[in-house]
Amino acid sequence: MERVEGSNQQGIVVYECIRCGTRTTSEELKSLPELKCICGFRIFRKVRPPIAKRVKAI
Repeated sequence: MERVEGSNQQGIVVYECIRCGTRTTSEELKSLPELKCICGFRIFRKVRPPIAKRVKAI
């Protein structure tokens, strides 16, 4: 798995391993026979986009 620097560009979902922090896309995870990181851990979290949402005050 390659290290993914850009996140959430044009609908690409990026996941990060909780143990080692390796980032991977959903397409790379679909191509693997089982859902595992390169370190062997099976728990990923979805990486949020870096842009914060702004809400107008009422």
